[in-house]
Amino acid sequence: MATFGGPLVIGMMLHTFFNLIDFYICARLGTDAINAVGICDIIMMVPAVVANGLCTASIAVIARNYGLKKFYRASLATWHAFILMLVLGALTAAVGYIFGDTMLRAFVRTPREMEWAHDYLMYSAGGSVAMFLMLQVTSVLRASGESMWPMIIFFMSTFLNVLGDILLVFGYAPLGIAAMGVPGAALASVLARLIGVGAGAYLLFKGRQSDRITLRRLRISLGQFWLLIKIGLPSSAQMVSRVVAVYILASIVDSVDFQARPGYIICVRLDMLAMFWCIGWGAGASTLVGQNLGAGHRLRAARSAWYSVLLGGVMMLAVSLVFLQWSDELIGFFAESSEGIETPEAPGAQEVEYAKAVGRSYLGYVAPTYFFVAVSIILALSLNGAGSTRTPLLIDSMLLLGIMIPAAFMAKENGPETLWMVIAGANVVLALPYAIWFRFGHWYNKKI
Repeated sequence: MATFGGPLVIGMMLHTFFNLIDFYICARLGTDAINAVGICDIIMMVPAVVANGLCTASIAVIARNYGLKKFYRASLATWHAFILMLVLGALTAAVGYIFGDTMLRAFVRTPREMEWAHDYLMYSAGGSVAMFLMLQVTSVLRASGESMWPMIIFFMSTFLNVLGDILLVFGYAPLGIAAMGVPGAALASVLARLIGVGAGAYLLFKGRQSDRITLRRLRISLGQFWLLIKIGLPSSAQMVSRVVAVYILASIVDSVDFQARPGYIICVRLDMLAMFWCIGWGAGASTLVGQNLGAGHRLRAARSAWYSVLLGGVMMLAVSLVFLQWSDELIGFFAESSEGIETPEAPGAQEVEYAKAVGRSYLGYVAPTYFFVAVSIILALSLNGAGSTRTPLLIDSMLLLGIMIPAAFMAKENGPETLWMVIAGANVVLALPYAIWFRFGHWYNKKI
C-alpha cells in the first residue's frame, strides 16, 4: 500500500501547491489580493469537486474492469469520462462569465478586491477544462495501476506554475512580459495544467497502457454516460456539501468578526492542504479496492482501505503536530508576505499579528482532530472505489449540513473560538459512522 499510495500522496501534495503558490505570490500585493484569491478558490471548489466526483466514478469503473481484465469496458469508461469533463468545463466557463460577479459580491468588500477577484475568476473559470482534464487523465492512470507517472505530471505542472506565476504576476521586462497582477496567477495555472494534460494524454494513449486503454473502435453510449453520472453525482454532491459548509462558515466568521477573515482563510488553506494529503492515500485505496473487488478478493480490498487509514492517520498526526508547533510561522508565511510592498492594501503589523492570533486559536482546536479527518476521507474514498457513493453523501450531508452548521449558527454569539470548537467536534464525530459502516461490509456486494 505504501509503495502504491506514497507517490499518490506526493502527487496530491503537489496538486495543492497550485493554489498555495498562487496564494503566496499574490499575497505580496496586499490583503485585497489575499481575499480575492481566497474567495475565487472557494467559488471554484464547487465545479472542482463535481469533477472530482466524476473522476471517482471513472476510477471505480476502470479499476473494477481492470480487475476483471475487461479492458474494452475500461476504455469505454475512459472515453466517456473525458467527454463529461469537456462538457463540465464549458458549463463552468459559462456560469463563471454570466454569474461570476453576482457570486463575488456576496464576499467582496473593496473595489480593488472586486477588480482582482473578477479577473482571477474569469481566467480560472474559462480555463477550468484544463484542471478537469488533468484530474481525469491522472485518475485514469491511477485506476490502471500507475502511481508514479501522476506524481511526475503534478511535479512538472507545479514547477511550471511557479515559473508562470513569477513571470505573469510581476512581469519580466527582458522578455516583454507585462505584470498582470493577481489574474496572472490564474493564467499561469491554466497554462501549466494544459501542459500536464498533454503529457498525461501521451502517456495514456502512447505509453505502456496504450494496449489496454484505447480510443479506437469506441462509440458514444448513453448508458455509459449514465453509469458514470449515477456513480459520480453522489460523490460530487458529498464533496459539494463540504464546500457549502465552508461557504456558510466563512459567512458566519464574517458576521462574528470581519477582521478574522484573512486568518480564517489562511487556516482553510492549511486544512485543504492536509485534506488533500489524505486524499492521496484515499486515491490509492479506492484503486486497490476497485481492482480487488473486480478480481474477487474482498478481504484484500478491505485490508487495502484499513492500511491506508493507518498510514494516512499517522501522517495526519505528524501534520497536526507541525501545524500546532509552528502555527505563527505558517500563518505569517502568507500574512506577512505583503509587508514592505508600498500599497494601501498591504497589511500593517497589527493586522498580521491578529491573523496569527486567529490562526493560533483555530489550529489549536482543529489541528488535533486531523487524525479523524483521515479516517473519514480515506474510508469515504474507499467506499467510492467500490462504487458505493450514496453512503458518503448521506453521512456528510446529515452531519455537516444537518448538525455542524446549525450548531455553528447557535454558537456564533460566543465568538470565533466557539466556531472552531464546533468544527473540531464535527471532524471527530464524522469519523465514527464511516468506520462503523465500512466495518459492516455491505459495500462488498456493490454492483457496477
